[in-house]
Amino acid sequence: MRPTPRALAPFALPLLLAACGSNTTSGDAAVSGDASTPRDVVIAYDAGNFPTNCGGSFGTCNLVTGAGCTAGQGCYAGRVDGGGVGATCATPASGGWGQPCNTANGCLAGFACLGSPGVCVKLCCADDDASCANTAAGGRAGGVCAGVLTGSDTRLCVQSTACDPRATASNGCPAAQPRCDIITVRGATACSAANADARGDGAACCASAECQVGLVCVGTDGSDCNASAPNRVCRRACDPTNVTTASCPTGQACAIRFLDTPENYGACTPAR
Repeated sequence: MRPTPRALAPFALPLLLAACGSNTTSGDAAVSGDASTPRDVVIAYDAGNFPTNCGGSFGTCNLVTGAGCTAGQGCYAGRVDGGGVGATCATPASGGWGQPCNTANGCLAGFACLGSPGVCVKLCCADDDASCANTAAGGRAGGVCAGVLTGSDTRLCVQSTACDPRATASNGCPAAQPRCDIITVRGATACSAANADARGDGAACCASAECQVGLVCVGTDGSDCNASAPNRVCRRACDPTNVTTASCPTGQACAIRFLDTPENYGACTPAR
């Protein structure tokens, strides 16, 4: 999260298929035309500014549009000889949204094989939620353009879920994925898992998944967070635009605002 100049700096709202923030998750994908090439690309979920037209960061062809490839081929990203990341044209497979894959071109064109085990993830540009929700092009209803393919200007389509990120109970999420977090600047939300030992208000943390439902992990500066000595704390999520509703613990005020979430989403902090 990037704070306004007048607010404490909040951090690490999970963006695993889960939220605006600085968490990362391992993933991979392959790049040579050989379908047996191991996959190896890391994904980071974060908020940021992305070009409307993207997909060409790795050269030779466009990961999103397939431009630069011949008819019947798709553009795929992954490790190339020498250990770098590149892009190459290859014949697509039939793997669609969320389906298993084990090579870069194990998915439809416009997708990437990410994660371990690998799954097919649709790629997108900037804030193009419409492409992620376009079922005719492999999207899904409720799909939003939220994740980031590290080292590129390309984003990932993520499944959103209607839920209440400020509620501490009955937030619309299932028991297996009790957390509700905002995953795009436009305010789309998604449910995700929480740590078994989720922490309460004021507890040290490095990521929101470590906090109880309805709480987020916030910090006061931009330094990295060390899991062995966390420098952030769990705080109740709240609505900074609704000053008439007391949603913060006693002695706190809804004073933390975020730049990369809607104005009605913030966090509580001890009153000064």
